[in-house]
Amino acid sequence: MSALLDNFWILLVLKVVLIAAVVPGVALVFIFAELKISAHMQSRIGPYFAGGRWGWAQPLADGLKFMQKEDLVPADADTPVFKFAPMVVLISTWESSMPWLRGPSAPSACSWRAGRRPTSTR
Repeated sequence: MSALLDNFWILLVLKVVLIAAVVPGVALVFIFAELKISAHMQSRIGPYFAGGRWGWAQPLADGLKFMQKEDLVPADADTPVFKFAPMVVLISTWESSMPWLRGPSAPSACSWRAGRRPTSTR
């Protein structure tokens, strides 16, 4: 088992799968909690119909509704920038997990600036 986990690519795939499974799951739990807490603060039942008695599928229904919305670009907006901005946010969020994925033994840009150049394997 340890030989399997010593392989860089298998470990990388395991880390990516872990991130891809945990982050959306935690987000769904927080969204559901926010819906229930705000419903309690407003003295109403809250999400109740989507997903049965407790409304567990309401965050999924909200996401599906959001994906079906029409893209509207304001007339005065710079269209390429307006459409590219969400991708910039998603890419920067994904890259914030890159140091964790690469691990402490991977060479980084900081080692180049400190004068320690990676040695050749030849």
